[in-house]
Amino acid sequence: MSNSKCSICATGIVPAGLARSAPMSCATGDICYLRESLATPVEYILQATEVIRQDPVALQRSKAALRDLRSRSIGKYRPCLLVRNAIPGARPATEFLMGTLRREPIESPSIPKVYREFCRAIYPNSGFLDSAHFHTTPPWPHSSQWLVSYPIPLGDNNLVTVHWRFKDESTPAQVYAMDKASLEALTVHSRKTFKEWQARCNKEPEFARAVETEWRVRSAALRPRRRSISDKYLHGSELLCFSPTIATYHSRAK
Repeated sequence: MSNSKCSICATGIVPAGLARSAPMSCATGDICYLRESLATPVEYILQATEVIRQDPVALQRSKAALRDLRSRSIGKYRPCLLVRNAIPGARPATEFLMGTLRREPIESPSIPKVYREFCRAIYPNSGFLDSAHFHTTPPWPHSSQWLVSYPIPLGDNNLVTVHWRFKDESTPAQVYAMDKASLEALTVHSRKTFKEWQARCNKEPEFARAVETEWRVRSAALRPRRRSISDKYLHGSELLCFSPTIATYHSRAK
């Protein structure tokens, strides 16, 4: 929600009851760890965009890219907001993926346009002018965090079982979460954002095609970096330390 509409910013009152330490399992609204690429939600967005769906070549490009991302487990450990738990054999878990976009300004020409359309700030990141932002409890400890406001299903081999924390926090580890009202507001905002995106793309098909083309160019340029990061995790040069349901990272911002 924008600063002018944010009740937490207006009142300074942070919802109580979420300052839990080392819970036994991940629940809806918890911020957990996930190994995933920020490219993944983009491919889901493109495949849900009617203009792209009607273009067999563009659609197959996206499907092939998503298969590659998922089959090779490309990506790094990053926070994600759990929206819906899995029902074994019936439905996958669903989450909003989070990232820092390499800490570059969202308005930077180096940031693909699709991120500017769908990324929303996690406070104290103030976002861009008159844009929505959302709060966690406790407040997120740095101002570079974004959330891609399009929910995605988890891959078959990618389970959310561990909570996110930062390494310099005291024990027992603090769990980050989004309260029920904020999660509901985010879900409504996400649906509205995609509805507006779909309407614009249907009205301006060339806009959708231009965004997809730009994404392919930028994605190809970033592919060596994504594989390099994945190789670091594969060969153990990036360390992830576990305690029960808690993941501790060597970097403050992911």
